[in-house]
Amino acid sequence: MNLANHDCCIGRGLASLRSKDNSITYLFGVMINLKQVFDRRNTDGTTFGAITKDDLFSLKVLRPERNVLNSFSQLMNPSFQLQNKLEEENQKLTELRDWLLPMLMNGQVKVGDGEGRE
Repeated sequence: MNLANHDCCIGRGLASLRSKDNSITYLFGVMINLKQVFDRRNTDGTTFGAITKDDLFSLKVLRPERNVLNSFSQLMNPSFQLQNKLEEENQKLTELRDWLLPMLMNGQVKVGDGEGRE
């Protein structure tokens, strides 16, 4: 399971869920709690477990009142925003590593000992 923080396209064998009332934090929490149901599908002897649309819609989910959803979202949104920021930073660091590592390995760039820095 993943949260997309930008527009993307999904292919065969994947599904996406969207929160009609913009309470993605609650929806993600529900999906985490239902993960055990999904994981059991992968142990039914098939190569890849599958959950059909009917399976998904048959699951019982409590939908709190709007004010509770709003309070939950206000509480959780900072954590989700921080997670997104950290993922973006990790992506940038990965790109930098992938650019720099070949140059380090072939001697184009050398790492200093850090002396003389303030």
